Amino acid sequence: MAIDKFKRVDITLDKANKYILDDQLAKVGDIKGRDLVVQITNAGVVQNQPDISLTFSWHNKNVGNSGMIDFVTVDRTQGIFKVTFPEAMNNTGTVLATIGVNEDDNWTFTPNFVIKVESNAYSASIPLESDDWATLLVALNKVNHISELTEEQLNIYLEKSKEAWEQFVEANKDIISAIDPGGVLLDEIVKARNDGETTYASLAKRLNDPIAIDDNLLIDGPIHASDKSALDTLKIGVNRDLFNFVFFTDPHVDSFYSEPSRINNYSLQHLSNALYLDEAVDAIVSGGDNIDGWSDSLDGQLNLHQQYATKLLFGSLNRSDKFSLKGNHDDCSGRLLEYKHGRKPYLTEPPKSITNQQIADIYQNKQLLFGEKRNGDSNYFYKDYANKKIRLIGLDSNDTPEDVLNADGSPTYFGIWHMGYRQEQLKWLANAALQNVPEDYTVVITSHMQAQIDPNPGDPESTHDNQDCLNNIINAFIKGEAKHITSTVPNWEVDFNADYTSQGPRMFAGYVHGHLHKEMATTETGFNSISITCSIGATDAFNVVTIDTDNRKMLLKGFGRATNREFNY
Repeated sequence: MAIDKFKRVDITLDKANKYILDDQLAKVGDIKGRDLVVQITNAGVVQNQPDISLTFSWHNKNVGNSGMIDFVTVDRTQGIFKVTFPEAMNNTGTVLATIGVNEDDNWTFTPNFVIKVESNAYSASIPLESDDWATLLVALNKVNHISELTEEQLNIYLEKSKEAWEQFVEANKDIISAIDPGGVLLDEIVKARNDGETTYASLAKRLNDPIAIDDNLLIDGPIHASDKSALDTLKIGVNRDLFNFVFFTDPHVDSFYSEPSRINNYSLQHLSNALYLDEAVDAIVSGGDNIDGWSDSLDGQLNLHQQYATKLLFGSLNRSDKFSLKGNHDDCSGRLLEYKHGRKPYLTEPPKSITNQQIADIYQNKQLLFGEKRNGDSNYFYKDYANKKIRLIGLDSNDTPEDVLNADGSPTYFGIWHMGYRQEQLKWLANAALQNVPEDYTVVITSHMQAQIDPNPGDPESTHDNQDCLNNIINAFIKGEAKHITSTVPNWEVDFNADYTSQGPRMFAGYVHGHLHKEMATTETGFNSISITCSIGATDAFNVVTIDTDNRKMLLKGFGRATNREFNY
């Protein structure tokens, strides 16, 4: 074939967590799809790969369909495999994909990457000339296109599919017979047409029957029976006419170096509980310290983040927005603290931490998955909910200067012990996130650190810089005033004006945060600063936060150890 490599894209994977997958392109109408050729190397070393297999998993966000297909082997001695994008995937919109690598029944998945499927000028639908059965099923499920299909076209297509199938069976009868001696598998397929309640005319009809997506499909299994009743009660009690968001914080996935009881087999299950509220709330905010970050393996910590991010962003119905904040544990710099205190004598050099950019990549900030606004791909954001007259803001309270280093090459400011906000984020908050707020809107801010300036009482090494600058900005916003925001803390300097005189006073419901692992509330900062307790350990805890703009109240309904509270603003 003269252009056999024309539609082929080649990539190399040398590390499971390395973000080397650029956005890919596909087109509606591609026959036999486009080829993705992957070379697996062992940290850059090309080796024979006799025992691994690869799968390509995808989900079209616009259509809602998903699929998974195996790669075919091109050259195992070079670790090269190929997959062709399936036609069922090629519907206009954004496709999220991942590559799974299986070795000895152990799966490792790459970070998610995006495939952008473009429509063609001549047609917005998949051509019926394709002989891919899944393509027809997708077309039939698109109600807005069904009028385009005439009975004659359908009959022609079905006849072609039947002929193609019969030809395939005839050409491969020896192989089929060898695969299924005695027809055992065929018998199982026939039996699979019955799901225990309904007998379908064909296996295809059963596979194409709409699936009721519920908590049983969540990552980490179904909701525990002991939690379901309380979760159902909480869900039923949500007033969906008001703005509601779940604040789920401090799960600390992983183990803690000095407290074996904190080894968390519970945290991802707790996240399932929070995601169970997906259809009842407008947003779910993970408030930071997603991982505990103390164990030695940096790759292991990155894998934990990837697992947590995948579950948070894609482990539910996706009927609400999902946002993740960064906590002081999330860069896994506790390992560096241990090294500096001499508690890891076997380490010969300072251990590396997870960077701000790696966090942004893992949680897919660049993709703006939920229509939020960010400063580039920053770990802070805001989003307007016009129908509820709410602006939700999420901040990065571990905005550490990574380029300031010690003599040994280690960062001077590392997350576990150095919290705070730098000028770029504070200016973005003052001049973007808190500007052009409609007069009838209410603003709520979420962050990991508390608004009170006291990061870790009794820990002289810990710092919490420029929280006073943030508090001054919020108070100026509430009062519609101008304020000179300044800080002379070395490497955290701030100097700019925040001016809300032309905008005027605005409503601010409160500043919701985690970190303290306990429930607290204060107005000593000039506004509601509300602490949500942690979801660490065997007993879960999170809150559904409701903003009642008519009565200017913030209502908190608790799950597990969390309690019900109410605040005026």
